[in-house]
Amino acid sequence: MVSKKELQVLGTPKQLYLYQVEKQIEFDGVEMGVLENGMPYLTERGLTRMCGLTKSALNEMSSNWAEEKIKPRGKEIAKLLIERGYNEENIYLKSDLKGKQINAYPEPVCLAVLEYYAFVSDPVRTEAQRAFR
Repeated sequence: MVSKKELQVLGTPKQLYLYQVEKQIEFDGVEMGVLENGMPYLTERGLTRMCGLTKSALNEMSSNWAEEKIKPRGKEIAKLLIERGYNEENIYLKSDLKGKQINAYPEPVCLAVLEYYAFVSDPVRTEAQRAFR
């Protein structure tokens, strides 16, 4: 296994482990589930629905997180992530759902992104406010 330090020398760190989805459901149009380690998550589609975003907006931010987290929106979300003790390189975990790869956004990420769009972004998203409450 390659160490984190070696990965930094090689460039952008890559997730080496594909998490397994224990269970996933859709409730009120929001896809959510639990990973094998017990961590709850929302899918990209689920988180975008709760925040009132387009899937492409969240995908673009998360795919380019290293660059996004130094921009105004990303800085605010990164600050909220740090407050929640989340310090992973990416804001989603690559996961396997019955042979299909999905992006699982773990609970601390969902709460940080939701809080940002509910109370910090301009304009705030009413969908995010309702979901946060």
